[in-house]
Amino acid sequence: MAVALSDIRTGATATANTPTFAGYGIRGAIADAVFGAMTCDGRKISNIQDGSSNTILVIEDAGRAHPSVGLFGANASNGRLSALNAPSNAMTSPAASARRVFAWADPDAATNGVSGPNNSTVAANRRAKINNSNSPIGGPADCRWTTNNCGPNDEPFGFHSGGCNAVMADGSVRFLKDSIDPATLKFICGAEDGIITNLD
Repeated sequence: MAVALSDIRTGATATANTPTFAGYGIRGAIADAVFGAMTCDGRKISNIQDGSSNTILVIEDAGRAHPSVGLFGANASNGRLSALNAPSNAMTSPAASARRVFAWADPDAATNGVSGPNNSTVAANRRAKINNSNSPIGGPADCRWTTNNCGPNDEPFGFHSGGCNAVMADGSVRFLKDSIDPATLKFICGAEDGIITNLD
């Protein structure tokens, strides 16, 4: 998915990094957001102030076509605009008119935010991380993949051991470890937050 923003809470301001801050690492509000390399107004590569090698353009969100991904996944028939299958296509779902979440024109693949599994029923599990709720397949009881932002449902996710891939705005590909700090994840999504992170 192309990263439009990240609203992970990291402190009292959008660019603060205070690990002791109440709610650190969970989904915040628009006031907590940093905006990505892609904007509705069109951002020139020269306007990525944090540097194109320091800003994610597209991040892996594998598994969105998995049958366990519900409302926003392949079995969705909730009226959201998308490329639809008619008749049904076994590659995505047995249901007719199921969303093709792998299609470039799907609204959640075109751009989305990185915020973490804010809908987990266990507050301690709401921290943003790569490959959240990845085990068992379909997600744990507190954050099933049928719930938005759980597992591969609109969040960074790969069926790799230890992380997922990201394409930076300069075209390079980086493997992001699933142990990455929530603040680092947030700030590599932002194009003009003024915070340069080290992924090494």
